[in-house]
Amino acid sequence: MTKKLRKMIALVLVAIMAVSLGGITALADTPSQADIDTQTAKQVVSPGGVNYYLAAGTDGTSDSYDVSISKTVSATGTENLFNVDVNVTFKNATTTIKGADAAVTLVIDLSGSMDNPMSGSTTRLAAAKNAATGFLDSYAQGGTAERWVSLVTFSTKADTSRTLVRDLDTSTSGTQVWVNVNASGVLDKVKAVINGLTAYNGTNTGYGMRLAADVLSTSTYSFLSNIENRFCILLTDGVPTYRLRGNGEETSGDGWYSGSTADAKEVYYAKTGCDAVIAT
Repeated sequence: MTKKLRKMIALVLVAIMAVSLGGITALADTPSQADIDTQTAKQVVSPGGVNYYLAAGTDGTSDSYDVSISKTVSATGTENLFNVDVNVTFKNATTTIKGADAAVTLVIDLSGSMDNPMSGSTTRLAAAKNAATGFLDSYAQGGTAERWVSLVTFSTKADTSRTLVRDLDTSTSGTQVWVNVNASGVLDKVKAVINGLTAYNGTNTGYGMRLAADVLSTSTYSFLSNIENRFCILLTDGVPTYRLRGNGEETSGDGWYSGSTADAKEVYYAKTGCDAVIAT
């Protein structure tokens, strides 16, 4: 058989197949309306409906919903074959997401060395103030989140002018240890207290951190137990040079600090103060 003859036979077979398929399509029965009505009566028990849901995943109503899902079932006229249409509609809605509540204790070193320049004419204390107020600007936010802050300062002695838990709202009676900087006008008051700090004498880091632990204590300030995000930020320029004896007297080693290096006891006292904060 020649190559040309084989090619002609292949073309004839293709033509026959095409005619055959076309005949099958033409002879196929198209369901009538009567067939559709009959199938509907026999097999379509529920033509569908609409369900409403809230964004939280719970059921909604036609008057109150975020998402609606509608389903329509119709007969085709062929037994067990149906048309199913599903439509999902998202209703325009505004959802308010609350930011996380938080509480932060700022612990700032007011020892004399904080008055030394850090770079150019900027002192270490000025840099610490800028860092603290800059943090508060980003920490505070609008909305319904509560952003609490407290302030502890320390130098040598635990007196009322240098090392203490600060009153952050002097316009309110009593000592306002914790204030919400998201409340109206409070952020500016806290920043004014920080900007008014001055440096004096030595560095009793351990005592400052112990005061911070007291401030972060949920047994002292019960509202903190409802706030999972609790932090302490320490701003200092160097190693501790003072510590407290058991009777509450501030000392460095066996006497008042007069050198330029810290005793290991002061460092350990500061470490245990930090441990107390972590334990809260």
